Amino acid sequence: MPLFDCKPEEELEVLLKFKDKAKTFSSCDEHIVKINFERKSETLSVYVKQLVESHNLDAIQAMKEMLIGDPKLAAGLKPFVFERLVKILVENDIEYSTKGSAACVLAFADLESIKKKEATEVLVNLMSHDCDTISIPVLRTLTRLAYKFADYASFIIEKGALEGALAVSQSNSPSFKRIQNLAKFLVVVVRQVNVLSQKAVGTVVTILDMILEIRESNLRYIVRACDTLSHIAVKHWINKGNIYGNLIYFIRHRNDMVAYSALRAVGNIVKSRDSWKMCEILTEDPNKFLRCLGRIEICCKPKKFQKEFCLLISNTAANIADKGRSSVKDMNQAGLIDALSKLLEVDEVDVKKEAARAICKVVRG
Repeated sequence: MPLFDCKPEEELEVLLKFKDKAKTFSSCDEHIVKINFERKSETLSVYVKQLVESHNLDAIQAMKEMLIGDPKLAAGLKPFVFERLVKILVENDIEYSTKGSAACVLAFADLESIKKKEATEVLVNLMSHDCDTISIPVLRTLTRLAYKFADYASFIIEKGALEGALAVSQSNSPSFKRIQNLAKFLVVVVRQVNVLSQKAVGTVVTILDMILEIRESNLRYIVRACDTLSHIAVKHWINKGNIYGNLIYFIRHRNDMVAYSALRAVGNIVKSRDSWKMCEILTEDPNKFLRCLGRIEICCKPKKFQKEFCLLISNTAANIADKGRSSVKDMNQAGLIDALSKLLEVDEVDVKKEAARAICKVVRG
């Protein structure tokens, strides 16, 4: 029951004034939230009516802003609303900004209640649109849906999402904002899929290779690209030499988050596959890889970086030994044994353990 005999908007105003005077009145807070949600739901219903009955396309922008502000409002939208938005995306005479807003609203859809196949095919076809106003909202929508629904990532791969992502990366001078959204899309999709085909792996690595070639001040896209490679490397051999050169470049980056992400990607490659082969792909001089690691000022790095560094050296030494080669001379010349010895003097016990284990692996090799 309402606390006051007035309209919801007037009741909300009275409650807010009352709350300022009684800041500990929790039941008042609960009632405010309820009334506010009901008020927003009624407003959203008005916009839906304008779109469906009056074909007022301006209502789509208002719906998008409301759903971004409170995603729970999407639970009240009926399937026919999302089906109408899918039709708007394929119409030719609709403005790009309107289509972009329609794509954003679809991100809040319940895929079980709409025509999943039709909606996905439309979105995948628009991924590589030459206008950012459409392409970026579509990428964000597919990313959100892949994150929200466990099986959706595999579904959109079947529908050609990775080929669409490749087209985005190969378009003429893609904007940095598009690249950022593409990197986020890939890391979400790859994490959600249990097993990728070799063709899919090749497509993803090709896109990531292009992303890692970009040098921008905002480095979040690099972290996402390295995280994607880390996930792939656990199950697949990445046979693309240039991408290793980019990873080595970022391992020595001054930004610790970027450096750690790149180091972890290389670490997963070494852990799961033949690290010496990786060195040979990286350069004609395999020891160049080791010398690059030896130049890292490891004592200045965070704890997690130091532990990952030790694991990388351990696995590299073990793989070199498996090939019948000695790792002591190569790693000593690269300065890696000195670097590990310095880690034996740090305060962190678990870092000391990993450093000691790495030295044992090198010596045994």
